[in-house]
Amino acid sequence: MTNNQFIIKLLDKNEDLIKICNYHGIFNNIVDDVLQETYVKLLNFKEINRYVKDDEPNMFIVFKIISNVIHDYRKVEKKYIDEINIWSDDNGEHSQEIDRYLIYLQRKYGYVYSSSEEDNEKYEFIKNELEHISDWFKKRLLELYINDEHTIRSLSKATKINTNVIQKVFREFKLDCVEKYKIKKTDS
Repeated sequence: MTNNQFIIKLLDKNEDLIKICNYHGIFNNIVDDVLQETYVKLLNFKEINRYVKDDEPNMFIVFKIISNVIHDYRKVEKKYIDEINIWSDDNGEHSQEIDRYLIYLQRKYGYVYSSSEEDNEKYEFIKNELEHISDWFKKRLLELYINDEHTIRSLSKATKINTNVIQKVFREFKLDCVEKYKIKKTDS
């Protein structure tokens, strides 16, 4: 069986796949994204026949693949949640999905895709603050985190610096940026 045949057989079990996503707490539009990512992963498998049982896809393996895709999705979601919460207004109103996507674009490609002037202004402010950090250690740590797309743990592993130290640097930088930005907004 080829990878394409495997996926075609899975398409016949679409309701089961949706139930698997629902079991993990994934609903609505995100289900389509998760299933699409699952199909992409399956297309890249080298020995797909290992995952066939009685000429049908082994649903346990499919369950595990979907679980991994959902785990990856949540890991990315959790990674950017702090940056989103920094800029929420007093009522906490903002579109988290849009903000998450903006932050992803900012990190991945170094530009802002936003219709909001305030989002562009905040991004430029943070970028400017990062350039003007006088402490070499903090500046280098933040640059590694942003440019190499590390998580706090992977940065800790790569640099052999304790995660508590890294979190402290990030927290101080975030709080400093928020304070300076509020002052800047009140002055102008």
